[in-house]
Amino acid sequence: MAESDKTNSNKFIPNVHQLKQAIEQLPDPEEWPESTYTSAVSANGHDRPVQFIKRRVNRGGKQPYRWIYESKVLIRKRDTFEDY
Repeated sequence: MAESDKTNSNKFIPNVHQLKQAIEQLPDPEEWPESTYTSAVSANGHDRPVQFIKRRVNRGGKQPYRWIYESKVLIRKRDTFEDY
């Protein structure tokens, strides 16, 4: 990846719709062998990365893996969670 592409992708903040698209691509965290997963979403004609981290969470006596998104999300006034 060119240096300018790295800089542009680091500035990318997905909107609610793009984050939902990325979430739909997530594999089962219990079966995924790596600690991260990167989904690609389309933005302005380019694929942009949205990265998730696999972490264990406490759920009663169990500690299942869950995907966590640890970045910003762009929420526009026209975005409503009723649509998602």
